[in-house]
Amino acid sequence: MPLVVRPAPPPPGWSAGELATLAAVFATVAPGDAPRQANLAAAALSQVTDPAALTQLRLVLRALDSAVV
Repeated sequence: MPLVVRPAPPPPGWSAGELATLAAVFATVAPGDAPRQANLAAAALSQVTDPAALTQLRLVLRALDSAVV
């Protein structure tokens, strides 16, 4: 029986840009469905990470996505 992988819904509170940047990181370091991995990781991080650390991570993701001026 083939393995059926359901798409992971985007977690609440995360922007599309943050999830896209997180997916790009996953695409670089982990084989598989990067957008799904990003959604799962963001949901898990939202539940278990210290809020201050999560804020810093999200700021880094935004900085990685911003243009260099």
